[in-house]
Amino acid sequence: MVVVDADPIWLLVDSMPPYGHSGHWHAGKPTLHVWVHGRMLLGDAGCPNYDDALYGAWFRRGPAHSAVTVDGCEDAEFVSDVRWDKPPRLEMTRCERTPDGAEISFESTGFHRLNDPVAYTRHVACSRDELVIRDCLRSQHGAPHIFRLHMPFLAEDVRADGPNRCVARLAGRSVSVEWQATAGEASAGFSEKPVSVGTRRGERPYLQVEVGGVQETEFLVRIRPDA
Repeated sequence: MVVVDADPIWLLVDSMPPYGHSGHWHAGKPTLHVWVHGRMLLGDAGCPNYDDALYGAWFRRGPAHSAVTVDGCEDAEFVSDVRWDKPPRLEMTRCERTPDGAEISFESTGFHRLNDPVAYTRHVACSRDELVIRDCLRSQHGAPHIFRLHMPFLAEDVRADGPNRCVARLAGRSVSVEWQATAGEASAGFSEKPVSVGTRRGERPYLQVEVGGVQETEFLVRIRPDA
């Protein structure tokens, strides 16, 4: 794990591999936990009781975290409540301090198991002014894919503010979230109150950005505390 304190932004990067029988592990690595102004914006929503159907159907899946998927596939295959098949190997390729934060990069093998393997790298640059998340995905054999970025918010008050921007209210202050895809035509769906996903903490706003029919793409998300 990596922790960055760039007040008013606080970041935790969860890159933990499976351990033991993996009953407590979840897909969607590296997962980002983000606090702004002392309140959580993105993170792990926890889980209900282990005998709750949502445990396997949602809480342990990649889309329940700040993660990407390729053709609907996650970075690990969910076999049972206590077992994953072919979990990813993550390598931290960069971790450098900056004057007011840090820059971190991870490479994941999570999509190498596909018929057309896909290389995946997540770059994160955190400073006092903004948090930049850059997810790079590239086909190894040149086949087209459907790439999706999933971002469930834990903040309750998040409102759309244009086609590629939303604004969250945390501790009485505004935090802007902007997104784009640098290759292909992106289709973004932002729901202020998702009805398809129930959680023990109630429904939460959810962002999904999709790019289809391309060999590679780059998702870019900027989170900025507004003055």
